[in-house]
Amino acid sequence: MAENLKNKALEPAEKEKKNSMVKDIKHLLSILGKYKIPYIIFMLLSSIIGSFMTIVSAEAMRSMVSFFVNRETTVTITRLITLITAMALYRMVINQLINYTISILQIKMEADVRKRLFYKLQSMPVSYFHGNHSGDFVAKMNLDVTSVSKAADTLWEGCYTVINIVFIVPYFMTLDWRLSVVVIVLGILFSIFMNRVVNPMRKRSKEILKSMSEMSMTTTESVTGFNVTKMFSLQDKFSKDFSDSVDKIYENQKKYGNLSAWIGFSQMVVNYGGQALVGIFGMIFAFAGTLDVAVLAGVMTVYFNIIYTFIEIGSVPSDMQKYFASSDRLYNIFKTSSEPERYAITGNDPEAGVLLKDVEFEYNDGMPVLKDVSICAKKGEMIALVGDSGSGKTTLVKLLAGLYAANKGEIVVNGRGLSDYTLTGLRKSVAYVPQDAYVFNGSIKENISYGKDNPTDLFYKNFEKTAVS
Repeated sequence: MAENLKNKALEPAEKEKKNSMVKDIKHLLSILGKYKIPYIIFMLLSSIIGSFMTIVSAEAMRSMVSFFVNRETTVTITRLITLITAMALYRMVINQLINYTISILQIKMEADVRKRLFYKLQSMPVSYFHGNHSGDFVAKMNLDVTSVSKAADTLWEGCYTVINIVFIVPYFMTLDWRLSVVVIVLGILFSIFMNRVVNPMRKRSKEILKSMSEMSMTTTESVTGFNVTKMFSLQDKFSKDFSDSVDKIYENQKKYGNLSAWIGFSQMVVNYGGQALVGIFGMIFAFAGTLDVAVLAGVMTVYFNIIYTFIEIGSVPSDMQKYFASSDRLYNIFKTSSEPERYAITGNDPEAGVLLKDVEFEYNDGMPVLKDVSICAKKGEMIALVGDSGSGKTTLVKLLAGLYAANKGEIVVNGRGLSDYTLTGLRKSVAYVPQDAYVFNGSIKENISYGKDNPTDLFYKNFEKTAVS
């Protein structure tokens, strides 16, 4: 009874794990965008060709032994030449073209993901970046995109593994069922071992990514605030934070490396130990007269491919766990709603230059910054907002500029409610000077003219006069 309850409890967990893998693959393919279809098509074609050529190689070796050792007349020179030519053509030309195409496709996919990620971040509302560190977005742009490319490569290996199971395993069984059973049992045992380390590897991978993001944040802060760092002698603090982040990365990578080392050692044992075992059984069967030497040659030729298939059955899921954490992070960004075209904030007062009526706003749920705020400035009227630091003056201006959406209330700009403006149109009609001016990479002239479409010489002359006065 207790055992049955235990098995029932495990069933949902196993189902959830399978669903998670399927979900992660869907997320990965979604991130690939316009390259998803050509990627899938080429992945299937190359895997089928690779599996077929493995069978051709085995048949070529089997035919050569039959012709030169067994002196069988059923094997013709024409058959030998055809098989060897096909094998050479594949190795020297087709396989090289496939590898070249794969590399070019991956480069294009990675570049496309970077561009779309940047465009997506540009389309996000300002509120999305509130409470998120810029160093974390730098990590997403660099580390996560690279990991997605590696995940796509690993998925390709997984597809090749499945195709091998469909084509090569049945062929292997036709050669000699006894040796096939030995190899398949070895492969299944190793796959079971590999599946047991999948979750620990994914956990370590997530922790490594988190530590790298923390390191990026510390680096960004120390560089962007370099003057403050020097002024207040904060070098030791940032050095310690950076060192702690590096130590975390080291510890997680060490644990991850231990798991990888066990996997590598196990692969070596299965590869070479299994080959020796198959060779020993094969020689016993051959001396007993129950196995043709030509068939044994074919078995040994295809052995590594069969073992590779079972190794990949176990290792592909664990390898993909390293990268799915990154693809999940990017997928969540792509699925986050972009900034709307306009805010549904109404209001109407033709005489008002600026009007806020019963406005409420909060950056974080349950923590209001503004509550029941009402302000009115008629057209042409000049007013000043005075208050303590943190009282909400800057927040009010950001609401007027459409950088944030009020949670409640009415807002009017130039006699029209905010809902009458697109956010682009609203921002073009509002002059906003932030407290902390950010100087972008480029010349002073370029920084001055940001936001100004086709600035004329008169614009710069007027600016010079204003600056001098």
